Amino acid sequence: MEDPGSILVIRLSKGDNLIDSVQRILHMEKIKAGYFTAIGAVDWIDLGHYDVEEKKYTSKQLEAPLEIASCSGMVTGFKGGHVHAHIVVTDKEMRAFGGHLNEARVGATCEIVLKPIDAAFTRTYNDGVGLNLLTI
Repeated sequence: MEDPGSILVIRLSKGDNLIDSVQRILHMEKIKAGYFTAIGAVDWIDLGHYDVEEKKYTSKQLEAPLEIASCSGMVTGFKGGHVHAHIVVTDKEMRAFGGHLNEARVGATCEIVLKPIDAAFTRTYNDGVGLNLLTI
């Protein structure tokens, strides 16, 4: 992990869990708010999709070599350090799968750029949509 100024550059290794690793770094560095982007490859992923009408998540797990085409997320102090990320991955046929990132296991490497924000964001439950929404 490198810290060029106020941006953290993180490289995860094969077998690391993406969300768990980001949460550990937030805790170690005492980061309460920020945003990040990531690229790399995973070999297992747990994706979520939220149905606003039903007010519930469904999930789908994939186990295959997958490229991270796009991944971005927000970090808040909710529940002691909450990571909310969305991701799009592609398989060898270039089919894309995406949604809420519950967790993913790094298949080769994962490069993350994390920008801490000097703020105290949190999340508050909104009954209308059934989610904990960002409180600014």
